[in-house]
Amino acid sequence: MALEEVEATNDIDESYEDNLQEEVEGNNDIENFEAKSRERKKLRVLSNEERMSIYHELLQKSVDGQLRKGATNEVASSNSVPIRTVQRI
Repeated sequence: MALEEVEATNDIDESYEDNLQEEVEGNNDIENFEAKSRERKKLRVLSNEERMSIYHELLQKSVDGQLRKGATNEVASSNSVPIRTVQRI
């Protein structure tokens, strides 16, 4: 009986070690993701002409001083800039 208990304990220990190793590997994935998300993308510097062009596009898409829904997305995609850049202009 003692030999069977030892073998059962060894099986449990191996299973525990496997689970622990999977958990550690999973944490590395999370750490890598967090490190990548902390990296900032290099902002594209727009010239004054590009800014004015975006501004005029936004003016053309406005009605009574209000932009219609999706106008910012359209202008951003047509100028290959992030939406946030258009919003700042």
